[in-house]
Amino acid sequence: MRRLFLPLAMLAGCADADETPVGCQALFCDGFEAVTRTDGVQYGISASDHRMNVFEPAGDSRDARPAVVLMGGGGFEGSDLELLTPVAEALAREGAVVGVARYRGGTASTEEEAFARTLRAAQDARAAVRFFRAEATTWRIEPEAVVLGGNGSGAITAVFAAYVTEDEIPARMLAALDAEGGLEGDQGHAGPSSEATAVLSLAGGIYEEALPTETLDAGEAPFFGVHGLADAEFPSGCEAFGAVFACGGQALSERASEVGVATAGVFAEGGGHDHPRETPEDWVPVFVEWMDDQPL
Repeated sequence: MRRLFLPLAMLAGCADADETPVGCQALFCDGFEAVTRTDGVQYGISASDHRMNVFEPAGDSRDARPAVVLMGGGGFEGSDLELLTPVAEALAREGAVVGVARYRGGTASTEEEAFARTLRAAQDARAAVRFFRAEATTWRIEPEAVVLGGNGSGAITAVFAAYVTEDEIPARMLAALDAEGGLEGDQGHAGPSSEATAVLSLAGGIYEEALPTETLDAGEAPFFGVHGLADAEFPSGCEAFGAVFACGGQALSERASEVGVATAGVFAEGGGHDHPRETPEDWVPVFVEWMDDQPL
């Protein structure tokens, strides 16, 4: 299987060790062989919906570690968080604190209900970002390095949360926006910023009207996409769905490059919808080295 890589700067990794590698100066830091896990961490106001499993590099003594929030997949109707365990462990071995998060979902039978469901999920994603910033001392996190990502519908959630602004929402959806409490929502940890340092999209993207990928604008968060080019559930490029487009990781990365937003990605020829979460070894080192090259 041939894989396409977007250009990026490559930095030297840290030496292998059982504890924090000596002399590691980068934001991320490879060489951690073991991972510790804490399940059921409540990140928002709901004891049932706002739960995440947190993965950390074992033996890590650093006080300013990067955090990665990963919203689970499952078509917005529920998420098996274990599906992202291999991804979370791979990122933790690179020195990140990783939260794999559940969020409010449910079914939708109308366009307005589908919008409101995505909005609620995005509000929860923002709450998870705020959680890590509010609890930065507890989890030993660098508050300026909180990545927001997800898989499938979780990637749609992350992209929506990071890039959609109120002026980009169709007028017919504004009533639903107001009814749900706006883009930010009130799902916990008010005060810290909910803006992501970067966005990590696995087999997802965004639904848009009119010009595809117009939601991602200059000055917004850097974007890293991982997508199988043979994904039959969500396209890597842009495809029309009635009056809207589904635009995946490759299309969003191209858009980011056009508007001057830092971007990179790994796009696998022949890879299907599950390819990004099933093969973290193919893209996690690329993502980590790209992130280490981004200014905070």
